[in-house]
Amino acid sequence: MPDVNGRSLSELQEQARYYVRAVRTDAPENLTHNSQMLANLVERLLDSEPRDVWVLVIDHKHGSDGGVHVTEASARRALFTFVSDWWETEIHNAPMPDDPEDAIAEYFERVETESYTISPAVVEHEENAHA
Repeated sequence: MPDVNGRSLSELQEQARYYVRAVRTDAPENLTHNSQMLANLVERLLDSEPRDVWVLVIDHKHGSDGGVHVTEASARRALFTFVSDWWETEIHNAPMPDDPEDAIAEYFERVETESYTISPAVVEHEENAHA
């Protein structure tokens, strides 16, 4: 089975399952609408016919964040949200660019210990997966 940026489909599926478990086991009062939506989306993707998705992984000093998105644009919007949330904390002396793509590029140029990948993948239902 082909790799996607060094990760097999089964590894990506396991990562998606991890995010679902993490969101589902959090205290209900701590769940945000977006994390609930992510969990529902990932569950549907894992239980549906093969589907193209985009996997966002952000590696940072506290670990990793990520998600599975149905479009690359959605993954990039989530990445921009991460950048917006952490800009003030990580970049103290510069205003954030107005353009999302410029902000993403500048953030990861300045914060050299953090990185991200947005990778295409195909999620298959286990019964449809080819060994």
